[in-house]
Amino acid sequence: MNQVTLRCGRCGREAGPEMLGCPERPLGACPYELHQQVAARMKGSLGCLVIASALASITAVMLGLSAGWLWAGAIELILLGGVLLWLLARRKTLLDPATGATWQRVALLGAELDRVVIPRLDQLDLCLEPYKPLMLPSSVAALTNESGTPHTEAYHSAMQAGWEKRVADLPKPPSWDGVYMLTAAFAGLLAAGAVEVYQGQLLKRGFKLRRLGMADQEETVYLVRSGAGAEAACGALEERIVERLRGWGARSEAVRWPFGPPIYDLVYVLFDADKSTPGRWLASLAVDDATERGLGRMVKGSNGEAAQRPPKGMVERVVRLVERLAGHFEIDPDAQHLMDAQHEVVLDLIDQLEDADRDFVAYFRAEAGRAIEARHEKSSD
Repeated sequence: MNQVTLRCGRCGREAGPEMLGCPERPLGACPYELHQQVAARMKGSLGCLVIASALASITAVMLGLSAGWLWAGAIELILLGGVLLWLLARRKTLLDPATGATWQRVALLGAELDRVVIPRLDQLDLCLEPYKPLMLPSSVAALTNESGTPHTEAYHSAMQAGWEKRVADLPKPPSWDGVYMLTAAFAGLLAAGAVEVYQGQLLKRGFKLRRLGMADQEETVYLVRSGAGAEAACGALEERIVERLRGWGARSEAVRWPFGPPIYDLVYVLFDADKSTPGRWLASLAVDDATERGLGRMVKGSNGEAAQRPPKGMVERVVRLVERLAGHFEIDPDAQHLMDAQHEVVLDLIDQLEDADRDFVAYFRAEAGRAIEARHEKSSD
């Protein structure tokens, strides 16, 4: 494994005390920016303290109020001391905006707890060319008359790429699925030059309780930034993606990812609040957009060939019932020709993206799905 460090390409100083105190930085000659923050989040730390205090109080009652409260008080003092100590931890980050080279360290009273290094980032060559002008947002063009009905085979084939560990057991509608809509929107943004993707190796050294010591790991990371064509992005979902990218530096998540967000973080922050069905909510952005453009509307019931064949088993019967209640998108007859033509353009863009970098597409779908699932679990708590 590569050494979890890096050196400045200009002066040769090694990341750490030498680069943190670089005398050329105040003069504007050092290529690395220095960012310093408190490592702990106050909200999360206080939340842990409240939960631990409640558990300590329950323990007091179970052990008997007299001796129990003494134990509870001692436990709470230890926990309070731990939280206050954790609030002293500092995160220091060195970032070269030109190459994406990043060195980040979390230390508590001088003792290193975590270190992350990205030696450099390289922009992926994802130049997509629509074979005819894309006149609609790609997320809108991805909609069909069968949006909202199960396409099991198509969905499964999209979920079986190398990075993705699981294949959905239930039939799910890819046209309604958030991952599908995000893939279509992202392909359109790439074709317009509105987003850029950078790839690099992330080297991490952190404390592992199982080993009672530091351990190293290495993984591939993809980070996203807005591109030169960001101003021209159109479509409700596309505009939301670009908005989050352009405002990334002001978000708390940028502390860990100052260059730009990875796919998981980007998808996670697309939501203003928790949604009970986050994947469907993402797709509803495209549906509402299409409705406002007079291209179609939502109607009750299921549609398509999948809805006509007999359901296979009780699980699919339940899925069909949910879909009938939720309804599906119906394209206006006057817009059918335009939507069909634009849909083919979007499918071709997705094919181009898979041909350009199949590993990235698989990673994108896996991380987007993981973020949507995390949002769903959070809303269910």
